[in-house]
Amino acid sequence: MDQERKAAVPPSSARATAGADGAAPPRAGQPAPPGRAKKRGKGWLRLAARVLGLCVLLCALALAGALAALRSEAVQAWLVDKINAVMQAAPGAGASPQGIQARITHLSGPLPFGFALGVELYDAQGLWLRLPACSAHWDWQALPSTLRLSFVRIDNAQLLRLPLLPDAPPPEAAPPLTEASLRAQLGAALRGLASLPDWLPQLRLEEFALTNAQLPQALLGQKNQPDQPEHPEQQDQTRADGDAAGQSKKAEPAVDVVLSPAVARLDAGLKAAAGTAGAEADLNIALKGTDTTPLLLAGQANSAVEASVRVSAVPSRQGGELALDMAAELACELRTAPSAPAPDGSEAAAALPAGDSKTVEAPLLATLLGQGAQAEIRLTARVTAPPAKGQALSARAAVESISLQAGLLRLAGHAGWAGGAADSWFAGPLDVDILASLGQGAADHSAAAPEGSAAPAGAGRMPEDVQLPAKAQLRVTLKGPLQAPDEQISFDCPAWSVGGHSLADASLRLQSAPFNWRQVLFGGAAQPLQSLNTPAELAVSVQAVATVDKFSQSLGATLFARQVQDNGSSAVQAGLRDLQCAVLGIAAGGQLTATLPLPLALTATPRVDGKVDVHVADWKALAAMLPGARLDGDAALSLELRSQPAQQGPAPQTASSPSSPPAYTQHAALRWRIPRMLYREDGSPAVEIRGLEGEAVLTDVFGAGGLAGRLDIAGLRSGDKKLGAKVRAQGSIWGPLEANFETSGFAAARCTVRWQPGTLELRRLELDLPAQKLGLRAATAATVRYGAGELGLSGLDVVVKPSGRLRAQAVITPGQAGRASCAGATFARAVAGAGSRTASWRGGGLGNGLRAVPPSPRATCGSRCATWPCRAQPSNP
Repeated sequence: MDQERKAAVPPSSARATAGADGAAPPRAGQPAPPGRAKKRGKGWLRLAARVLGLCVLLCALALAGALAALRSEAVQAWLVDKINAVMQAAPGAGASPQGIQARITHLSGPLPFGFALGVELYDAQGLWLRLPACSAHWDWQALPSTLRLSFVRIDNAQLLRLPLLPDAPPPEAAPPLTEASLRAQLGAALRGLASLPDWLPQLRLEEFALTNAQLPQALLGQKNQPDQPEHPEQQDQTRADGDAAGQSKKAEPAVDVVLSPAVARLDAGLKAAAGTAGAEADLNIALKGTDTTPLLLAGQANSAVEASVRVSAVPSRQGGELALDMAAELACELRTAPSAPAPDGSEAAAALPAGDSKTVEAPLLATLLGQGAQAEIRLTARVTAPPAKGQALSARAAVESISLQAGLLRLAGHAGWAGGAADSWFAGPLDVDILASLGQGAADHSAAAPEGSAAPAGAGRMPEDVQLPAKAQLRVTLKGPLQAPDEQISFDCPAWSVGGHSLADASLRLQSAPFNWRQVLFGGAAQPLQSLNTPAELAVSVQAVATVDKFSQSLGATLFARQVQDNGSSAVQAGLRDLQCAVLGIAAGGQLTATLPLPLALTATPRVDGKVDVHVADWKALAAMLPGARLDGDAALSLELRSQPAQQGPAPQTASSPSSPPAYTQHAALRWRIPRMLYREDGSPAVEIRGLEGEAVLTDVFGAGGLAGRLDIAGLRSGDKKLGAKVRAQGSIWGPLEANFETSGFAAARCTVRWQPGTLELRRLELDLPAQKLGLRAATAATVRYGAGELGLSGLDVVVKPSGRLRAQAVITPGQAGRASCAGATFARAVAGAGSRTASWRGGGLGNGLRAVPPSPRATCGSRCATWPCRAQPSNP
């Protein structure tokens, strides 16, 4: 029994070794049953699920805590301080601010899905832009297909002035833009758009609103009004904001910035969307005056300017080509303010020009805008490119419609160009037809105005010296390939009154067929320097006719330009030929040609050849420009310009003067001849000139600048006085230059002066009036010195006839006291007449009698007289 009891297995041991299903445990060396392994895997999964759920719960709790913390006032205030500290901790902290710096004034809202904040922008002079209320919200529920901004709003923004920006480094020189590079860039851009992945989210801005933004009207070209704080708390608030931020950048004295009373209100709205399927945007802008200040544009009081812009771009793939279609529509309207008078003492009256608070004496532009204006324009464009590589294949652009109405002015037309798949887009056709008319449709515009509406302020009013024609028309047409279209410009005006003169049947025609602008400016087969009739050129025919005060006027000429080979290099030769002019009684004819090296530059020096002859053909037509005057005689003038190869000196070029000398020297000669001319004005004696001849010859104008001048007048007679004169000048226009002047007749004078930069010498001065028995003579040479440092007179010693002497000298230095003296002056004069006696006086001297500082509007004058004996008898007046 004991042995059986020992051999029995305890029940607990059997349960421990048995499987969960009551099966016997596997023996050593035998694999476990498959059911037991599955149960163990399910246990691990349950444990992992519990851990993962716990992590998600912790993340959700952390996110909820973060969101709750971000929306608390304490955390948002902490964020404001940290962000401002980061923006202030820039290199050179404590020094004067360079560029633009920002400061957040407050932050609130349901971060991070929405916020409301205030921002202020500063530059080196302080606050220049205040954004007190900015808010935004984005819709996270639209993710991942769309990144959607529900709204972005900016309310009550204040632009105090334009910022002072630091000097930007000069941009790097970019390679010149050519047709090939432009087509390559367009092709790469189209392939870049086509390669965007489809999974990119669409960007949508449902609303951007700028409401009640204020900006000074000085930015619109109006004169600044005296700055007065529109809000009394602005100065204190500006200083308080600077102190609260602890801005070390305000080490300089603070500048009080206040709004000018003449402000404008700006409202704007924008909706936009962009994605792989295309992009579109819709912008609306309204610019208005405030309740107390009208909106001034071109001196005209207006109610509002409203504009809308709608743009779209749609990429597509058609067959084996990529395409991008673009369109834009622009509409703008200007509404004028009512003509009600502004209240006395109001800011609106102060904003208008002085002396008129109701209407404005408008210039030309203000008169056109006086009745309001409307403009509409539609633009389209299309570009295609291969999908693999290469340049853009084709392109076209068009202004499908233009419509402009501004008072009496109407503008309409279209313009289009298409570049085919040829080697050059410049061969594509161009079609432009634009018509501008003045005076037509004005009655219709007035009739369309609502009944009872007042006429706009200043509508139709013009200054006395500027008047619009009753009717005029300007038309511009261009047809043909872009590189050489047929161009025609015409202007017609049946009647126009300008400055008291009547202009009738005016007509102007400019025509060129073809207009070879590309060949002349950018290449083409250059022609050798030949006659002016070279066919490969740009030539514009000009024809104008009109009648001015019943006198016929005409002008005809040909403007031309072509590319030539000049001295072994390419150059542009341009000018006018076949000049036939009869304007205001003056007839002119001739031709002029200017040659400029390529590439064209503003600093390039042209060389000019040609001759123009001018003479008076109709003295009555010329006298019509001078009311009350009568002219008669004969007068002619001639201008001749000539260039010739420069004579190269034997001295070679050195490293200190690497620039090559000019290949040509320029010469000019102006000659005039007036055998006789008579000028008579009502109520005045006639003035007659005889034998007036002269010339001025310049040699090497851009080099040595030699000048030789001559002027002779055989006789100048007015009443009983007659005068003859001779003038000679010789020297250089750069100095020195010497001139002699002599007269004969009722006044005999001789004068010699010599000028060079900084000095003018009076070497000889004599004047004799025999009839009056008076005269003067310079005993010594006088010198006048001038320049940036000072202005001085020295050596003036004049002997006066019949008796007297005058000596003077002076020195004036900027920023210092000036000194002048006039010493040793003694005069005596005999007074002739019935019952008169002799009187004489003598001044003992005036020394250091004038002292003044030029920049200051102060002066003191004193005199000192040693002796002054005077004997006189009463005489007749």
